[in-house]
Amino acid sequence: MIPVICIFADLALTISVKIIFPELGDYILYLLIVVILGFFPAVFLFFNWTTNPIPSLLSMGISTVMFIVLFVSHKNVILYEWKNECKSNGF
Repeated sequence: MIPVICIFADLALTISVKIIFPELGDYILYLLIVVILGFFPAVFLFFNWTTNPIPSLLSMGISTVMFIVLFVSHKNVILYEWKNECKSNGF
């Protein structure tokens, strides 16, 4: 049940962020949170706590696709924000 909740939370957060139209940097942050949330069911697969691995694999697959689409479509902005963050933190 938890992987299915993660899938719907991913979809709901993605839709709500697109409706609210935050700044692009905030949009990227929210979508990265979605990706992390989608990989949470991997814990269930790792510890073999699930009898049916399909929902966990589906959740991880959706998160992977969302991350790839996010990175490809906003690559320049992600790298710019990352460089700014590294400069401000002294890296």
